[in-house]
Amino acid sequence: MEQTNLSTPALNARNIFTCRLSDNQVLLYAPLAGSAAIISEDEVSRLEDSAAKGDQDEDLATLSQRDADILEIAGPDTVSELSVLINQRCNFSCSYCYSANGRDNQELGKEQLRRILDWFIHADRGKELDIVFSGGGDPMLSFTGLQSGIDFAIRKAHGENIKLNIGIVTNGSTLSDKQMDFIKKHEIGLVVSFDILKEIQNAQRSHYDIVVGTIDRLIEKNIVSGIRSTITPLNVCRQEEMVEELHRRYPGIRSAAFETVLNPDLFSSPQDLEQFYMDFEAHLFAAQDLGRRYGITIGNTVINNVDSCKVRACLGKLVVTPDGTITACSRLSSAKEYYFNEFAYGKVDVDGTTFNREKYIRLMNENVNTDVACQSCIAKWHCSGGCLLARRSLSKEYFDCYCRFMRRMVVHALMNKLSES
Repeated sequence: MEQTNLSTPALNARNIFTCRLSDNQVLLYAPLAGSAAIISEDEVSRLEDSAAKGDQDEDLATLSQRDADILEIAGPDTVSELSVLINQRCNFSCSYCYSANGRDNQELGKEQLRRILDWFIHADRGKELDIVFSGGGDPMLSFTGLQSGIDFAIRKAHGENIKLNIGIVTNGSTLSDKQMDFIKKHEIGLVVSFDILKEIQNAQRSHYDIVVGTIDRLIEKNIVSGIRSTITPLNVCRQEEMVEELHRRYPGIRSAAFETVLNPDLFSSPQDLEQFYMDFEAHLFAAQDLGRRYGITIGNTVINNVDSCKVRACLGKLVVTPDGTITACSRLSSAKEYYFNEFAYGKVDVDGTTFNREKYIRLMNENVNTDVACQSCIAKWHCSGGCLLARRSLSKEYFDCYCRFMRRMVVHALMNKLSES
C-alpha cells in the first residue's frame, strides 16, 4: 500500500503527523516531542477529535511537548560552514556532473581566498567552524593555492582559539605523496568521489585504476578517508554489491555515503524517476544492513536528517566560487549554469566581502513554512521543504516524485528506529 498522510489538521497544527502504513496501521509521529508509535486509525480519529476540540487529553499533551530544538536559518555572519569551490578545472567528464557547463581554467586567487578565510574565521562566529574545499572542478588541481589557504586558515583559527574542521572532496586521481602527507599532517577530512564498482566507475566517471591506486596509498599511509558514491539508474540496484566490494577490496575504508543523482535528464518520465527512487530506498536500506555486519557505515543525507529538525533543508549556505561570487548552493559554481544568478548573493574582491542581504533573506524564506503541502507531511521537519535547487530544476511531476521519495525514506528510517528500540 502506498504510504499516505492522513487528514489530521488539528494534530498537524500541534506538529503531530500521521502516515497510513496498511489498512489499519498508522505511524503516529511527533518529531518535536521525540515520539513515534504504531496505532490504529480509530486511535488517530480519537486524538484528532480531542485536538480539534481542545480537550485535556494526557496522550495529546505528551505528544505536544517540545523536547527537540528546531534548527533555524543562519545568516552570512553566523553560518558556521564555508564551502570553497576553488576552481573550475577537472580532468574527469562524469556523466552526471552538475558543474560541467562551467568548465574553464578559472581559479580563486590566493588573495581572494585569504580575504574570505580571514573574514569567515572569527571567534564571534563560533568556537568550532567547518571549511570544505570541493567542486566546481577538482580542488587538488589547485593544490598550491589550496595549501596556502589551509595554512592561513589554521594559523588564523589558532590565533582566535577556534576548533577548525577542514575537509576536501576530490576525484582521487591526482594526489601525490606530498599532498597526502599534508592532508595527514593537518588531519584534513578527505572524501573521494568514487563509484566503487569498476564498470560503473569507468562508465560514469572513468579512471578506475588510477583512483583505486590512490585509495590503496591512502590506506597504506593510515589516512582516514571516506567514499562518496553517486547512485544513478546504472547502479541503483547494485548498492549491496558496492558494500561487498568495499569490504572485499578496501578493508581500510569504514564509511561511505550513497546519494541519489540530481539530473532529470537521466529519467524519461515521472514513472521512471518514481521507480528509481523506490529501487534506491529498497537497496540503500539493505546496503546499510549489510554494512553494519561488516563494520562499514553507509550514510545518506535524507536518513541523517531524521536525527534533527530543521526549518530549511540548507540552513544558510556560504559558498565561494572560483570568480569570488558568493552563492547559497554548493552545486552552482559558474554563471554559465542556469540557476547560478538566482542563488548568487555576494562577492569577495579587492574591496572586501559584500552581500545582498535582501536577496539572501528571500532565498532563505523559501522554506518548510512556505509550502502548503509540507504542513501535513510526516517528513516536514526532516525534509524541511526539500532542496531548493531540486524545486527549481525539477518539473512539478518530477518534484512530486521527489516529495514522495523523501516521505518514504523518512518513514522507513523511523520504522527502523522503532524496531531497534
